[in-house]
Amino acid sequence: MVTRQLREERGLEKIRNKDHTVICGWNEHVDMILEGIIARQEHPDVVLVNSLVPEKMNQALLKYKSIKPKFVYGDLTNESVLDLANVKQAATVIILSDTAQGDITSADERVVLGTLAVKTMNPRARVCVEVTEPKAAPHVRRAGAGEVIVHGEYDPFLITSAAMAEGIVLATRQLLSYQEKSCLQQKVIPAEFIGKKFGELAAYFREKQNAILVGLFSTGKALHAEDVLSGDYSLIDDFIERKFKEAGKEYLGAQLEIPQANLNPGDDYVIRQNEVAIVIGR
Repeated sequence: MVTRQLREERGLEKIRNKDHTVICGWNEHVDMILEGIIARQEHPDVVLVNSLVPEKMNQALLKYKSIKPKFVYGDLTNESVLDLANVKQAATVIILSDTAQGDITSADERVVLGTLAVKTMNPRARVCVEVTEPKAAPHVRRAGAGEVIVHGEYDPFLITSAAMAEGIVLATRQLLSYQEKSCLQQKVIPAEFIGKKFGELAAYFREKQNAILVGLFSTGKALHAEDVLSGDYSLIDDFIERKFKEAGKEYLGAQLEIPQANLNPGDDYVIRQNEVAIVIGR
């Protein structure tokens, strides 16, 4: 027991959790991400993977002791480290632009390699990735990421809105904050509304759930590796394709999808099978 406790404190113990959320990397956004997970999940099950000094990591974990997050020490691109976090049985993996090692210049390259490692180990995992440069986003998508966020992508819009129409900034802040009463949420569409019109679904959410339907999210169709890897490869694309072949898996063919947001499609739009609702709800 003492040995296991010491290994857990140092982030060296094998995680046995299943269907959990793994957060790989460390930067200034970790606190807000954890607060968002706590706000959305009744019983959050979180594992943090990074190379922070264990003493500093344990101090950070004390802040969230109510949900008892676990910690694995190591490089997010290392499959043995990801195995300790039991990525093979995780439901969701969040990969951040890592500043724990102090070298931000190679952060996007490490994110791509981390994404590839995660998808090789667990093709079913939903992988959400943060990059520092827009040019890195296509490589991360080719590695299998379901969602890619570019650091600071919307700053110009918010700054311009603050100067020209400050109400937009205030409304955006409220929609994107878990601390506000009304924020953007994703909801499952009841089966009886498949094939019916958007206007009918909007009325349902307004009357039954006190929510405003603003649009739909479609998971799109499945892709094969040849659909996204062109013949003119960059070095990173070459590496990804080689890893596909080495792993002997075409996980892109079964898992990678093109997500699409369809905002305000009109009352006559017909709801399809693979869509979910985006609402402003309480």
